Amino acid sequence: MLRSRHAMLACAATVFGLLCLAPGASATPPVPAPLNGTMSYPAGEVCPFPVRIDPGVNRDLLHILRNGQWIVTGHFIQTATNLATGKSLAINSAGPLRVVFHDDGSLTFINHGSILWSNFPEDVDGPGLVVYTGHVVIELSPDGFATSVSRIPHQRDICAALA
Repeated sequence: MLRSRHAMLACAATVFGLLCLAPGASATPPVPAPLNGTMSYPAGEVCPFPVRIDPGVNRDLLHILRNGQWIVTGHFIQTATNLATGKSLAINSAGPLRVVFHDDGSLTFINHGSILWSNFPEDVDGPGLVVYTGHVVIELSPDGFATSVSRIPHQRDICAALA
């Protein structure tokens, strides 16, 4: 089973590679942002219960800047479901989100809207499913785990909301 962040990183690497091969790719207009598929996590991986994240309404656009950074703008709704109880919650993930690729394979996510973030046991903040709203900077190591998360104006614990 792929973790959503790892699936996103693999998708990002593929799209980035293809765009780098295309002549003048940095000047192309925004394109619909690629989506992760449905992601399921067993109990204890992100929440104490099994949880599924389904993609929903996607009006996100991916902008590739000349310096290789990505900016995602638009509107994206996901649904988180507690698979033990069936309780669901629609989550608005609206950017903008900037993704900075570093030479060592690490990434920086800079979000100014809201973002649904899956924290795994290996991440700095441990397991959890959180919506960060406001300015947040998340640093990822080359293996895809968060090494730091800036303190942000508002965060919502989705695991608690689905319990």
